[in-house]
Amino acid sequence: MATELPTWSGGKQRFRYEFDRSTLGVRILCGDNCSRIYQLDGASLREALVKFSGKESPVGIHRTEPPADSIGDWLRVHCKRGGIMSYLGPLLIHEGYAKRGTEKDRIYIKPFSV
Repeated sequence: MATELPTWSGGKQRFRYEFDRSTLGVRILCGDNCSRIYQLDGASLREALVKFSGKESPVGIHRTEPPADSIGDWLRVHCKRGGIMSYLGPLLIHEGYAKRGTEKDRIYIKPFSV
């Protein structure tokens, strides 16, 4: 069953997602009538959570040029998944893996280990 949340900016745009806690696999449904689908395998998400564990970082929602050292930039480079932090950020917060950072463009990934 899909969960619905607002995107990172918190405006009128919403998305749905399916999350498998046992594998950390993510399926994001967004766009008009949820016609666009993004997937991130659990191994990639796990690697990102370990990399940013216990750190506050820029979230990096820009699709093609997220800030250097942001989670969005790391995902773009290492997983070829640019532009998903508008969705993945709120998902991680909702699922308890992260919280909003001290500034509106930052996210804190809670300590995570494998």
